[in-house]
Amino acid sequence: VVQEAMRRGTVPVVFAQGPGRMNAATDLVAHGQDGLHVDYGNPDTAAAAIRALFDAPGRLGEMSARARESAAARDRFDYRAAFRELLD
Repeated sequence: VVQEAMRRGTVPVVFAQGPGRMNAATDLVAHGQDGLHVDYGNPDTAAAAIRALFDAPGRLGEMSARARESAAARDRFDYRAAFRELLD
């Protein structure tokens, strides 16, 4: 879902990993570049991060473009070759 959203230029705000929590989305999102990581235990922080993006349309636009670029780079990755190499 995160990858699909980034393809469309949506800036993802994902919960950061923490003690006892795993989140693959943080592997897709570079904090502050093409999305944001926020504290799972503090929903107010997530809301503030989203508000800050809306209050800075230039930053939001830059991050949106980077989100598209990041998703496109992953789309071009040759997963079959990587799996073959791993199995070899």
